[in-house]
Amino acid sequence: MLYHAEILARDEEGVMERILRVFRHRGYSTRTLRATCDQEQNLIHIEIEGDSERPLSQLSLQIEKLCEVIEVTVGSLPAVLPKFESRGLNQVMRRPVYASSSRG
Repeated sequence: MLYHAEILARDEEGVMERILRVFRHRGYSTRTLRATCDQEQNLIHIEIEGDSERPLSQLSLQIEKLCEVIEVTVGSLPAVLPKFESRGLNQVMRRPVYASSSRG
């Protein structure tokens, strides 16, 4: 199953490495990666597309556990994407992640 993940996180040292490590350790392959940084707000927006037979809910829950993560959106993509057409997401799980006193 092809997936698309969007992650909004605080731009702190090593955050990209930690996020990509979750994908790798949980068995989610990465096909494309796009990241943009908003230095004024100290935020990073990451988009990752890849392939995995594992449940997307597991990926979302694992990414949410990282203390820098603010919001996670994960959805499945159609098997064949027409060229130059916008991505149609289904099975979208959008969860804002709130900092709690027990985190980092």
